[in-house]
Amino acid sequence: MEFTSKITSKVQPTSNIFKNLTIFIKDPMVMCNIYSDAITFYGMAAVKFWGAEYMEKILNVVDPTKRMILYGSLCLTGPTFGFIVGGAVGSWIGGYGVKKAILVTLLLDLLACGIGFPTPYFDKDTLALYLILSWLFYCFSTAVIPLETGIILTSVDEKIRGDVLSFTNFGLNLIGNLPPSYIYGLIQDHYGKEHPTLAMKCVFYFRLSSLIALIIASIYRYVKKDKTELTKVINEEEDMEHMKKMQNR
Repeated sequence: MEFTSKITSKVQPTSNIFKNLTIFIKDPMVMCNIYSDAITFYGMAAVKFWGAEYMEKILNVVDPTKRMILYGSLCLTGPTFGFIVGGAVGSWIGGYGVKKAILVTLLLDLLACGIGFPTPYFDKDTLALYLILSWLFYCFSTAVIPLETGIILTSVDEKIRGDVLSFTNFGLNLIGNLPPSYIYGLIQDHYGKEHPTLAMKCVFYFRLSSLIALIIASIYRYVKKDKTELTKVINEEEDMEHMKKMQNR
């Protein structure tokens, strides 16, 4: 029992997730990108969940086979191509830690919002245009995701990247995955008869808030001189404690 307790004490992690949280939650670069990433997921999740019904009731695509083909093509090809584009762009600009990475991310998000914003105003007579713009919305929205994730991870010390990634996933689930379908359905239930496209319009209105977050992140990235002490997770006392444990092994 004594031997087991000694081994257990030696392998205990030195990282304190609560302390790390108080560190990177104060960094505007990290928090703005996490919020923008979550809102991107919010918009895509709502459109994907209600997209088939929207095609049927608003765009009058009543043939289930045709609707499945169109909807499936949008959901599969757009995001897939977007991830490829986002990764390629990140490599082309020289990585996610360079200053211009946030500006490129802002540009792609601006394209996604600008293209997606008018889509709820199309009807059955402009189905082809709706499909084209929806595909571009999926593509550019997904292209933003690897860039934002890369910026988040390169903005903090490598010792807290695991905790930051966990917090990012928590934010994505809390904002981007859980509420979109419910909020859309709630709006549709209350106002769908009088305003059948209001729920979809609200999705894209809310999606615009990601631009505000990225503008703040861009300003912060170009104003600050270098990485601040907020990007460091383990202070000198924790480093000394870790070294002592390593020596006692």
